[in-house]
Amino acid sequence: MAFLEIDNLEKSFDRPAVRDISLKLEQGRILCLLGPSGCGKTTLLRLIAGLEQPDQGKIIFEGREVTRKPVHLRKFGMMFQEFALFPHKNVFDNVAFGLQMLNLDDARVEKQTLAMLDLTGLTELKQRNVAELSGGERQRVALARSLAPRPRLLMLDEPLGSLDRALRERLLLEIRSILKELQMTAIFVTHDQSEAFSVADDIVVMNQGQVVQKDTPESLYMRPESLFVARFLGFKNLLPGSIVEAGGIKTALGTLYPAHADVAEGKKVTLLLRPESARLVRGREPDVALGIIAGRVVGRLFIGQSYRVRVATENDTELTFDLPNLHPPPPVGGEIVLQINPEMMSLIPDFCTSRRLS
Repeated sequence: MAFLEIDNLEKSFDRPAVRDISLKLEQGRILCLLGPSGCGKTTLLRLIAGLEQPDQGKIIFEGREVTRKPVHLRKFGMMFQEFALFPHKNVFDNVAFGLQMLNLDDARVEKQTLAMLDLTGLTELKQRNVAELSGGERQRVALARSLAPRPRLLMLDEPLGSLDRALRERLLLEIRSILKELQMTAIFVTHDQSEAFSVADDIVVMNQGQVVQKDTPESLYMRPESLFVARFLGFKNLLPGSIVEAGGIKTALGTLYPAHADVAEGKKVTLLLRPESARLVRGREPDVALGIIAGRVVGRLFIGQSYRVRVATENDTELTFDLPNLHPPPPVGGEIVLQINPEMMSLIPDFCTSRRLS
């Protein structure tokens, strides 16, 4: 039995916001709802929380239907982008607030509050006014307050959206570590795939109110199942093609041979070349069997450990690859030969389906 099960959930406002969504979430896992603005991810979260009522469908939690159950009786934890802290209370009192609402005795409130402050690294700040805290510290206070009542399910709606990237990356690791230490089941909403990859055990990609793929972060990156997912993840090297004999993919750049081409001959597909799939060929003959792309460098961007290189082929197809930090780097305007790793190519069938997912 799934810890949380969503069955045929639908919700419309002026237009459909959530359409025929069925999902399962196992206890102790962190699920990310990922997608562009307006795709329905926040509406789905609000339906699960009880802040909105579905037009149809069921929400089942720990084997019991909670579809129409009031918000306060679900006892789920919520954390939003707007931290909604009490400016007139200090850190300790903000974290203790939810416990006090449960009418716990003072000794238990103090014990659980201090434990949560310790877990989130806030012990030394417990008497500090929240107005004196940095954005990252306020975010940790909001997380501690959400976790202090020990909710069975924690929901986080774009909790890091107001923070700068460097701080977001650090706090993502902290959030995942804290949730795992508490063995907390959580649903995390974001439009940023790097956030989802950093924090999630499972990712649900949504588009136009529907689920288009559910996978682990690794599988989602390695095997996007539709052009929408591939493009949303930022992949640019998408080549239309068809399966030919011996598992090759006939494209405008010639026939390339991905490692896993288990599709019937003649089928139309899109071949995805991930940005890290290419290696610069210098001073020796390339292994043609692995796939070769030749062209001219039309752009180059230094991004730290690698160069992002744009390559225009003879038929004006433009591809982008991340090449290791080379000395000297390939010059803009110069000719280039790249060898493509078959393991770094993925096939996307020429159709997109939405599915019931478990």
